[in-house]
Amino acid sequence: MQYGNLNYLWFLSLVPLLALGYVLAFRWKRKALARFASVELHEKILQGVSKRKQRVKAALVVLAVAFLVFALVEPKWGYHWEEVHRRGIDIVIALDVSRSMLADDVKPNRLEAAKREIKDLLNIVKGDRIGLVAFAGTAFIQCPLTLDYGAFRLFLDDLSPATIPVGGTAIGEAILKSCQAFESKLKKHKAIILITDGEDHEGNPLEAAKEAKKQGVVVFPIGAGTREGSYIWVEDERGNRVRLKARDGEIVKSHLDEITLNKIALETGGRYSRADSKDWPLERIYAERIAAMEERELGSERIRRYENRFQVPLAIALALLIIESLLSERARKAAQPLLVFLLATLMLGWADPLADKTREANKLYEQKRYDDALAKYADAQTHAPESAQLYFNIGDAHFRKGKLDEAIQSFQKAFDTRDVVLEAKSHYNIGNCQFRQGKLTEALESYKRAIELTDDPKGELGPEAAKVRDDAKFNHEFVEKKIKEMLDQQKQREQEQQKQQDKQDKQSQDQKGDQQEKPEPQEKKEEQKQDSSQPEKKQQDQKQEEQPQPSQAEPKDKREMTHEEAERLLSALKEDEDNLRKMRKEQQMRGERRVEKDW
Repeated sequence: MQYGNLNYLWFLSLVPLLALGYVLAFRWKRKALARFASVELHEKILQGVSKRKQRVKAALVVLAVAFLVFALVEPKWGYHWEEVHRRGIDIVIALDVSRSMLADDVKPNRLEAAKREIKDLLNIVKGDRIGLVAFAGTAFIQCPLTLDYGAFRLFLDDLSPATIPVGGTAIGEAILKSCQAFESKLKKHKAIILITDGEDHEGNPLEAAKEAKKQGVVVFPIGAGTREGSYIWVEDERGNRVRLKARDGEIVKSHLDEITLNKIALETGGRYSRADSKDWPLERIYAERIAAMEERELGSERIRRYENRFQVPLAIALALLIIESLLSERARKAAQPLLVFLLATLMLGWADPLADKTREANKLYEQKRYDDALAKYADAQTHAPESAQLYFNIGDAHFRKGKLDEAIQSFQKAFDTRDVVLEAKSHYNIGNCQFRQGKLTEALESYKRAIELTDDPKGELGPEAAKVRDDAKFNHEFVEKKIKEMLDQQKQREQEQQKQQDKQDKQSQDQKGDQQEKPEPQEKKEEQKQDSSQPEKKQQDQKQEEQPQPSQAEPKDKREMTHEEAERLLSALKEDEDNLRKMRKEQQMRGERRVEKDW
């Protein structure tokens, strides 16, 4: 048996109190009658009154109240199977989150405008699975293909240039990563909406487009920005809004590159569109091209729907009250049934404020007025301070506001419930909070607990539990994959850093080698100086070795270098050395001054 609303179950505590009230009332009436009249007058006063019927009437009222409470709980038993078929297209949105998307030629900037339009697209996408890939210098699958558009919105809201640690714009990698999100066996029903400014800094996007075409994927590029381009505005260390500069100190101006995006569209059979402040073609592309693509069956499932049977206990309660009214006597004939109905009305009226305030709060929540909804939930808690359902709703509102710590605290308070499904949903939502906080390991544990609570091979917990279990399994697998990707990315970055460090060490050693070689010309200069200042000694040595004939004479033009001439020669050699050193330094700087685009 299933129950629709266990919040009213605590009203059953009134049933024994009502029975005790009847017992005390009978005793008080008997004592009052004894004080009012003698024993001989009792029979005359109570003539025609049956104590047995009074007890039966009281029992009928108590039972009627019990069945009324049971009706409020909404018992469900009996079910029927319903086959649900889902058809649609698989769509992956590849969104550029590089810093060039912060350019404000599209207001407020390219990235925020794109996120706004994607959210509007979700309002018209019906039955299609949708996924999200974020890319900059590399690409990650942020949200796998899903029919849960609410979860997709959460991942979309979190995107920013800080999402991808590597700067740049790797359009080719984004296309390949998007292809990985699809089922590889299918060769159609797949579309990629690529939103970027087209300034590709990495890889070969056209080769990636050819690979996408082989897999039956159609790419619809959307160029965000204007041909004239715009400066990229970022915040400096002091929080001031400044224009982004490249590594060489020049101010960066981002331009829309439509040529590459057009080639990608032509290669895959898609269509390129340009987006600016006046027009975003996202919905038009979906309506005219993607929605016209051949749909496929995304899945079918049999859902067990339980029948709501609250009418049965309600009918029993009304029947008991009617019987009780028929058993009434004399003056109490009309008064007692009226009293019972008044009691039932008071009970329902007492419950109404809680239900009404909860409904009002839920309505405010649906309108995204989360602060007002929280205030109304708090007001409802005055009637049910320990309600697990209210704590769950409060946690959900905090989650939507982004107050994740408060949301986790509220969801934890919802654990105190007999409703296993509600407890599982609380663990599931805590996992979502922890994921957004970056606590991936803790999120895994929360999803695991939700899976354990809804482990129901016999299907006794109902379809809602099955949905929670499936969603928790999906998120658990996604987070595990995310952790693996992050570890692989971290390992890759460490390897790149090690390579860069090795390169710098090698360059440093080369520079040291150059510095050790630099004194050599000075030594040569000293040798030349000595040779020039002592020509006679050198000639005498040569004469001794060669043993020339006595008649051999010294050349007439060979004379000793003066001190001034030696200094001029040294100065010239020093100037040549300085020029050589400067030339080497400039060559080295030109070799290392390759400015990579990281915006």
